[in-house]
Amino acid sequence: MSDALIEKLEWFVDQPSVTREEKALADNLEQRLSASPFQIHRWRDGLVAMPRSEAKLLLAGHLDTVPPSPQQTRKRRDGRVYGCGTSDMKAGLAVMLEILESHPDAPVGYIFYDREEGPIVENGLRPLLESVPNLPKLPTIVLEPTNGEIQVGCVGSFHLDVTFTGKRAHAARPWQGENALYLAAPFLQYLSEREPEEIEVHGQIFRQVITPTILNTHTLSNAVPGEVIMNLNVRFAPGQSSDSLIEEVKKHAGEKATVVLKDLAPAGQVCHEDPTLAPWIKARNLTVAPKQAWTDVAQLTDMGFPAVNFGPGEPAQAHQPDEWCPEDGLWFCYRELLHLIDL
Repeated sequence: MSDALIEKLEWFVDQPSVTREEKALADNLEQRLSASPFQIHRWRDGLVAMPRSEAKLLLAGHLDTVPPSPQQTRKRRDGRVYGCGTSDMKAGLAVMLEILESHPDAPVGYIFYDREEGPIVENGLRPLLESVPNLPKLPTIVLEPTNGEIQVGCVGSFHLDVTFTGKRAHAARPWQGENALYLAAPFLQYLSEREPEEIEVHGQIFRQVITPTILNTHTLSNAVPGEVIMNLNVRFAPGQSSDSLIEEVKKHAGEKATVVLKDLAPAGQVCHEDPTLAPWIKARNLTVAPKQAWTDVAQLTDMGFPAVNFGPGEPAQAHQPDEWCPEDGLWFCYRELLHLIDL
């Protein structure tokens, strides 16, 4: 069985599927699924495969990856499979496909969607699900890399452009201007000293953080910058509003700064106490942890699907230049999902 899982992982990895370039993989997967007894729905480069009998569970995974690093190739060594997207999240796709093909009578539906790695406005999950007539709001396992943990909920994410405005001048005569970098400095100092804010949700601790990621002056090297634009990535806990964090930024950035919100993605709700999932988690003694990152559990729970993250990949390997997935993680995830399906 482990060889079958490895073969399926290699099948996915050997087909490049960088975000917005998933069509070839989606076409091949659709052709492969056409021989199955499932009802297949397609939207753009995403697929939903539903059993003709009543489904009781959904498994979900995204087809796309980040761009591969130079010289990144697929190989198998020392209990690991290497290649772009192995952990994030083609190992999860391999588990899904193995269950689908080996147990076609299981009461399980399968969601393969596109453009997860890009902006939320392009993410294919919501429109794909909305295109399926009468799709029931079933418990859903998102097979993102969790190293075999049940990772519940997820932090929401948004970006802020914080612009500090001074006055441009020649670098030889800085007294004629007002250096916008100096205006930004106290705020950067505040952020460097700010401790993560811990929020408990159903026994799980999420951390609200504000992280500066980009600083641009868009000026010449011999000029006093009259403007500094800082990008902040802000993460917030399930059940919390983004408003208080935006107000915190405005307060500490000061009157000479403007703050613009962009690319807001909601937090995912904590669902491990769902009546279908809770007995399985307890019986199998699975580790439960909060998801201190964003995944499509957020979109699913917002749409009414009780969802958790549970996948075979290694989270720390996501987007790495020599990304790998542990082979035993594939087998563990597959085995535990069969227990959930009661096979």
